[in-house]
Formats: sequence, structure tokens, C-alpha cells
Amino acid sequence: MLSVILRQRDYLARLVERMRLRRFPADDPVYLATLAAMEKTSNLCVVLAKYRAPPENQDNIMTRRPWGG
Repeated sequence: MLSVILRQRDYLARLVERMRLRRFPADDPVYLATLAAMEKTSNLCVVLAKYRAPPENQDNIMTRRPWGG
């Protein structure tokens, strides 16, 4: 899952850069939405990388079952 999210983050970063080169206005709704999507995707990458390999015998949000069992 992390590799897919990383590709999406990289795509959005390139898209933002292209929009900057084309001088999109800073208040353009499409530009703002793209920036927000890039930021959220980047944050998701950090979370997934953090919980990718939990230490032995340590429970975390990625290893818990939804029913708490």
C-alpha cells in the first residue's frame, strides 16, 4: 500500500510544480485542492511508514483488530 501512496504523492508533487510553472493563481480552487491532496497524501505516507513494521509484541493501530480481539 505504501508504494502506491508514494507514487500518488509524487504525481501530485509534479502536478503542483506544473501548476506553479503555469502561474496558477494562489487562490485558484483547483490549485488549492491539489495542494491539499498532496499534503494529505504526504501525511498518509508518514503514517504508513511509521506503522509499517511494528516492534515485536507491541500492539499498534495497524495490528489491532476492529473488534478489539
